[in-house]
Amino acid sequence: MPNEIMSSLNSIDWSALAQPGLCHYLILALIIFIFGIMTMISGGNLIKIIIGLEFMLNAVCLNFVAANSFINSLNSPLNQADIVLPAQKLLTQEANASSGLNFTFLNPEGQVAALFIMVIGIINIAACFGLICAIYFKNKRIDTKMLDSLKSKECPEFEECKDGV
Repeated sequence: MPNEIMSSLNSIDWSALAQPGLCHYLILALIIFIFGIMTMISGGNLIKIIIGLEFMLNAVCLNFVAANSFINSLNSPLNQADIVLPAQKLLTQEANASSGLNFTFLNPEGQVAALFIMVIGIINIAACFGLICAIYFKNKRIDTKMLDSLKSKECPEFEECKDGV
C-alpha cells in the first residue's frame, strides 16, 4: 500500500501543477465571488453591502481577463473578423516563438469587457454613496433595518396597494 502511494506520487508532473491554468483563476474568482455574496448577506450596514458588490464585480472582471488570457491568437474573435493590425501580427509571431507564454495581451476582448464592468461599478458606487450620504444626514446612521423610515406619509402600505389592484 505505501509503495503504491509513493509510486503514484512520483508519477505526478509537479512542474505542470506549478503553472497556473484557467481553472486556477476561475476557482480564485469563485472564492472572491463567494466572499462578496457572504459580505452582502451578512452586512447590516450599507457600506458592507457595497463592498460585497464590488468583490462580486471584481470576480467577474477576473473571469473575463483570465478566460481571455488563455485564448490564443488563432481563435481570437478579432482575428476571425480579419481586423489584425500589422503590429499585432508581429507580436503574435514573437509570442508563438516563446511557447512558454500563456498570458498575453494580444487579444484585448477580456480586458475591454473588464474595463466596462469597472466603469459601471464606479458609477454604481458613486450613486450608492450619494444615497448613503442622504440616508446618513437624515437618520444619523446607515443600518439597513431603519430604511423603512424613509417612506413618506403619503406612500400606501403594500396591503393597500394589493387590495386596490
